[in-house]
Amino acid sequence: MAYDSSIISRKARNLSFAVCLTLLWSAGAYGAMDFGGTGGGPILGSVTVRVVAHGLEDAYGDPVPIEGAMVMVGARDGFPFDGNVGSTDADGYVSFIDPVLDGPQTVTAGAAGHGYFTFVDVDAAQIVIPLDLYDPTIWTAEVSGTWTGFPAIHRDGYLQAGATFPSLTLMDAMRFDIDSLLGDNECIYLDFLGWLPIPGALVIPDDEELIFGIIPVSFDKSTYHVKVPMETTRSFFGFGGDAEFNPLIGMFLSGYFEYADIIAALDPKKIGIARDLYVGGPTIQGIDLEADLTANLTLNVDGTPAGSDVYIASMGEINGAPGVAPGAGELILMGLTTVEGGTPESVLVHTAPASGSFWDLRYLASAVAKDEAFRYSALLDRSDYAPPATRDMDAFFSFVDLYPVQGASFSYSDAYNPGVSPFPDLQVSDLSLVEAVPGVSLPCDPAPIVEKRKTFWTVYAPGSDLTYQLPMLPDEAPLAIPDPLATPAADLLEWSQSSFSLELAGAFDLNNYDFDTFTETVTAMSGNSASFTFDGDGDGYLAVAGDCDDSDPDVNPGTGEICDNEIDDDCDWLIDSQDPDCRSGALLAFIRHKLNDNQSLNIYSVPTVVEGDINPLLASDVWIGNVGSDNEIAHMAGG
Repeated sequence: MAYDSSIISRKARNLSFAVCLTLLWSAGAYGAMDFGGTGGGPILGSVTVRVVAHGLEDAYGDPVPIEGAMVMVGARDGFPFDGNVGSTDADGYVSFIDPVLDGPQTVTAGAAGHGYFTFVDVDAAQIVIPLDLYDPTIWTAEVSGTWTGFPAIHRDGYLQAGATFPSLTLMDAMRFDIDSLLGDNECIYLDFLGWLPIPGALVIPDDEELIFGIIPVSFDKSTYHVKVPMETTRSFFGFGGDAEFNPLIGMFLSGYFEYADIIAALDPKKIGIARDLYVGGPTIQGIDLEADLTANLTLNVDGTPAGSDVYIASMGEINGAPGVAPGAGELILMGLTTVEGGTPESVLVHTAPASGSFWDLRYLASAVAKDEAFRYSALLDRSDYAPPATRDMDAFFSFVDLYPVQGASFSYSDAYNPGVSPFPDLQVSDLSLVEAVPGVSLPCDPAPIVEKRKTFWTVYAPGSDLTYQLPMLPDEAPLAIPDPLATPAADLLEWSQSSFSLELAGAFDLNNYDFDTFTETVTAMSGNSASFTFDGDGDGYLAVAGDCDDSDPDVNPGTGEICDNEIDDDCDWLIDSQDPDCRSGALLAFIRHKLNDNQSLNIYSVPTVVEGDINPLLASDVWIGNVGSDNEIAHMAGG
């Protein structure tokens, strides 16, 4: 679907005032939020929106504007006022002025090659919307190497193992999807077990152990392999420990495990780091596990959802910002254990000393509850403690349930856990196409399938909102909504919903919010995901692209208006006599005689025709006459 970037704004009046608003804002009159955010509210007659490329900076460190982006204020084209769709100028700005702009609005932006972003119920007169590329090309390079300072001990009954990770983000700590962080598989040979696909990030030093104390087994995976985006600077840490050998072998043989469970089974021993490594291509980097890990942090965990598995982690931050709670910098994993949710637990986890390569280390903890339905609830302690220490973690959100999508309406349960958690501050929804694509073929795993997510729409709403309606896109919208049925693999659309507490922000206000402060203030989240469709009635029209009732296949923009059923059949927002096609005296109408039922007649509006013409699309018998005429009508053969 093409988008005409020459459309600047359909709202021409008071243009000079709109230009003044833009100039004032670009001169810094409204403060921070250059890379995304809201301010300048409440809305009283005008809204100015700037659209920028998410994550990009120019040579001066400023955001990169997107020229020709579509911006719409309201639920659809022409509502709540004419001219509510505009296009950004060379600096990324567009302004809207109308008396109807009073109070919270829905504001949407999209651009060619990018996804959409929508603010729901936002009462801010200045808005910066960052757009992500819909299908970015990300070149990666492999970083590989070996460890020193962590040798295996042969036939001691314990497996020495661990993993090398790129530095983690706060969202990594809150979602705690270890399997996705371990990278691509590679084949290694284990005596007795044969060739196995093992994540490249795992490290198992050259070892020999006895299965059941009888059968000798030797194996060696001393080299780690991880991939990161090229031309980036990251730190890489190695985390090593040991665990009883036979229970781990039992986990491998069962086939029912996650690698997070293996990492959690390790008794942490050593940690090392290669800091600030620039990756411009394939890179070899050894890591010295120089620091001992000591069990000196007690975490009292309570209020976790019953029936969940709770991953409790000791984290450290390096390269953090002074004056900001730990967590916004690069994160490393220092200790991990698991407990069952629903009952109070007190666990002892490990930390490393703030010395040597970890000279600027600061401490935080995370606890993530997950259930079999893939719901999760995460809680952070960012109180900047110094071990040895004891911390209480007991303010967990409830799990979020997602209700069936109705057209373009998305509803979900409240994450607020009465008497336990804070109220959610922010709701974030990501709508993505999940493609099943071939992975790297290996002799031990010849046809792996991996999932590739392409987010095409992001929605921000106040924490108190438990439902939102996506706007209906105008005809000039730049990106067609992906159709998983049009792809050859078993692809699907996925809705991911997250509720956040930004407790460190104080009194959070979505109407006065700088996106850059998110990692500085977030303390809890609850999330869930589910597949869905935008064409619930299967009529070929999407709920966000013209279908005003996605539960009825007879209602869509391709249907003629039925003039006596009190339904907007053709989705032009006009019902029965409101529709020009149905006004008395304004048309001739075809009355189609339903097959096999001479008593059932429906009135359909059609373009004006001369008497004697027959609509060639009607293959059945046709009755023709004027609306409002007497019951004597002439029968004519159709087809």
